[in-house]
Amino acid sequence: MNIIQRLLVWNQFKFQLPMIICAVFVIVSQRKIIWHTLKSWWSWGFNNWPKERINFMIMLVVGVVTFGFSSMASKAWKKEIVEKQQQEVIAKMLEEKVITQEQLEKEKKEALERERERERRPQEVKKEPVSIYFLNFAFIVILAPIIEECVFRYLIFEIFSKDNPLAYIFSGLSFIFLHWLGPTLGVGGGLLNFTTIKFLLLTYLPITIFLIWVYRKSKWNITYPIYFHFLWNLVAFFLGFRLLS
Repeated sequence: MNIIQRLLVWNQFKFQLPMIICAVFVIVSQRKIIWHTLKSWWSWGFNNWPKERINFMIMLVVGVVTFGFSSMASKAWKKEIVEKQQQEVIAKMLEEKVITQEQLEKEKKEALERERERERRPQEVKKEPVSIYFLNFAFIVILAPIIEECVFRYLIFEIFSKDNPLAYIFSGLSFIFLHWLGPTLGVGGGLLNFTTIKFLLLTYLPITIFLIWVYRKSKWNITYPIYFHFLWNLVAFFLGFRLLS
């Protein structure tokens, strides 16, 4: 791992540190409920179909449908969104004279040449070290579901109360806002315009509605949204969509 990659990991950790601390307190306070839920899932046999298992299967089916819609929306719009954001970033850099038109054209030619060189000699392309994939997996698949569900589901509904409509609104918007701040949109991540709003609503709004519904349907058991968020990120990670980092 080079110095730039270490710096990125450290900055990501500092950004997430307050939420990590909150998540630790939530997990500790809810440890008995989480442990009891996990043990009950383990005890389900093939012929054992309690009401909780039926609800679980319903959640799973709804989750698959939601994931399919979210993935198709992301795939359909992300390329257009990234291109538009890159154009906006370039226009802003030209306006602020960070880069000249001549430098921009030179950079485009060099980037195109590097791409052609990679196509000619793919075997010489330097692969990412295993540690980077391991860190990405650990954060995206394991830590992110725990941290985000503890903060955006458990804490928000505890603060606003479970009958308060503001809890639902704030839970959804804060979840979307976090991903808007992150680098998930590539170049220009964090820019607010119609294109990014469209992407965020099509991709993350179905996810947050589903996770809130799971939390409510499970009688406010935080284990359920954490588990489905974990499954979601696991599939997204291996498919390469990187939708819930």
